[in-house]
Amino acid sequence: MKHKTRSIADYDSYKVFLRDRIEQGREIFGRTYSHRELADACQVQTTYLSRFYRDSKTHLSADQLYRASRFLELSALEEEILFKLYEINRSTIPDRITQLKSRLERLKSRTLKTDSAIDAKKTQVSEQSLNRYYLDPYVSLVHMFFTIKKFQKNASLIRDTLGIHEKHFAEILKVLIDEGIIEKLVGSSVSEFRVREKNLHLPADSPLIGIVRSQMKALSLGQFQRKKSDHRAYSFNVLFTAEPEIRSKIQNLFLEFLKQVEEMVKKTKEPSEVFQLSFDLLPWT
Repeated sequence: MKHKTRSIADYDSYKVFLRDRIEQGREIFGRTYSHRELADACQVQTTYLSRFYRDSKTHLSADQLYRASRFLELSALEEEILFKLYEINRSTIPDRITQLKSRLERLKSRTLKTDSAIDAKKTQVSEQSLNRYYLDPYVSLVHMFFTIKKFQKNASLIRDTLGIHEKHFAEILKVLIDEGIIEKLVGSSVSEFRVREKNLHLPADSPLIGIVRSQMKALSLGQFQRKKSDHRAYSFNVLFTAEPEIRSKIQNLFLEFLKQVEEMVKKTKEPSEVFQLSFDLLPWT
């Protein structure tokens, strides 16, 4: 049975994290880990490591934990979270534990960004053309259409499918060509295009992110109304109550789902349709 990948953000115990990372190493991280190797890396006896897992009062020293982190090849952020868990698990002062947990949540929130889940490149669109590319939602939409062969061979099909005015469509083409995202093939009898840059991703810290999301949401709502009778169009909405930790777990699950989607999309040999996937997780309190 395949183990489920767990982010370090899912853990409340540094001991449980170390144990799980060792046991899931082969399946998830592509190499073999053993508790004996971890004990050697930490320079402790295997009997001590066994007691460490079982006994709540037995701990590694900070240096030993650092060696464990190096052995497991944790990222800088994972190591920060590991040591924060270590401090919380060892502290006996309630006020300090509260402060540490607050800092831990800020660290964990950095693992819940889309950038950490997908391989899409951050956009290299020039400063001068940034607004032209991102503030018109049709530009990125037309960009995706061009990744499909039939639209590369006949760009007017994109214009007709989306119902874009001819002048507007010409402006979109100019942005995509000027920025080197697509190029017009020379010598072809008709206007054929080739995609040079496929996956662009606007960073979450971009000042444009809020505007871009709002415009894409408005565009998608209009499309859903037009396609609501189409079996390919799917939407879901629910209100629920839960503890704060559940929200983080849900977001982690979505990021894992996003990784799986990316893998499936990468394996597509001949894409024939354009889809949009959105996800909202909003607090009302």
